[in-house]
Amino acid sequence: MILNDSSNVIHFKYGNNSNELKEILAEDFYPDISDIVIIDGEYYHAKMVTNREMLNELIGSYYSRLVGLDAVDYKIGILNGQIYALSKMFFKKELSYVYVTDYFCPSLTFSTIKRETIEKRDYFLECGNLQRLNNESAIKSILLMSAVDIKMHQADRHSYNIILRIVDGVVYIEKVFDFGWAYEVYKDKDTDVFYKNPFMIVKQDVISLSMLADRHPEFGKCAAILSDAPIYDVLKDIERRNNIKVTDDDFEYYVNKDKEYSKLLRKVR
Repeated sequence: MILNDSSNVIHFKYGNNSNELKEILAEDFYPDISDIVIIDGEYYHAKMVTNREMLNELIGSYYSRLVGLDAVDYKIGILNGQIYALSKMFFKKELSYVYVTDYFCPSLTFSTIKRETIEKRDYFLECGNLQRLNNESAIKSILLMSAVDIKMHQADRHSYNIILRIVDGVVYIEKVFDFGWAYEVYKDKDTDVFYKNPFMIVKQDVISLSMLADRHPEFGKCAAILSDAPIYDVLKDIERRNNIKVTDDDFEYYVNKDKEYSKLLRKVR
């Protein structure tokens, strides 16, 4: 990713916002205060990233918009020559928020997450945790998020990068974020075998993914849309929106990975 003088980037600096932020954030999120900055009077979360991690965040935002998933709209930030992924803070003072892992009791679990065990099975799917959300809107959000993650070969969808929003006692999924560890930026052997988030675990094969689509047609519809969305067009749109240049090496890398991942989604029925 190559920036130029006219690229759509945000130059920013850190300041001491801890007191005013504590009036907005729940106590569970106080550790994040040091990563929040003020830009033009609005709060943004700033995360230092590599070039490809930044591209992954932008790609994740693009695919989320494509399928109607409520996700953060990442911007490119620059501080001291280093790239940051900037996302506008979505917390509202009058609402309650909690990490997935801190909400459910008993905790969300699976029968196994051992790669060797799942690899030996002809198929593997556990998605009963979805019903514990007890809200069709939240379930749909998780299904769309899962399809986007699988399209991108996401390796890091854990309990602390999904936030729940509580409205009148009803649980919703807050804006989805954190797509950085996708496209094998960091190699993960488990992800080659299965995809996992706190609500489901599914083996990365046609039978298992088709079972998920059969039980939850929304996932199948989303998988079909994503399988026909070539990464080349996505990267071109990212270049245009941000006035940047994606290198030839990055184009080749993402196109090759996308062929591999989309081939599997295309077979889901």
